Amino acid sequence: MEDATVDALLRRMMLATETKRESNLAQILGVTPQALYSAKKKESIPPAWVMDIATRWGVSLDWLYFGQGTMKREGTTESAASEDTQRMIDELKSKIENLESMLRDSQAEALRAYRLAVDAMRPETELPQKIIPQSGQDESLQNELQKDGERHERRQQERRQG
Repeated sequence: MEDATVDALLRRMMLATETKRESNLAQILGVTPQALYSAKKKESIPPAWVMDIATRWGVSLDWLYFGQGTMKREGTTESAASEDTQRMIDELKSKIENLESMLRDSQAEALRAYRLAVDAMRPETELPQKIIPQSGQDESLQNELQKDGERHERRQQERRQG
């Protein structure tokens, strides 16, 4: 059995990803170089990092952890691993887009329900002229909020006049 130390594991991860520097490996893993340094100092590489390399590059876990066997998993090619990774990325992007859309819809619905409740409970109470959405909400929600505020103002004016 070859070296099973953290340094050896990192060396094999760098070999598998064809990187020369730990900072490049950190970038591939989606972590900061400081996170990689901290893991190295603690002598504990998160298993998720090792699995990520094994999955994305089609590398054997036995080889990564212990230096045993061949680097590439049997029946795995770089292009197959790359296609699997791209498919997973596409699926995740789609799920994120769906969740963001659901969040925007929920926020808009909650705001409408809040306004209806305020109107029903205190017809003389005026809502603020402008409600500023939290950062990250899209422009259509901001426009909708502004239109809701304008409709509320018109209703209040009608009540006062009528």
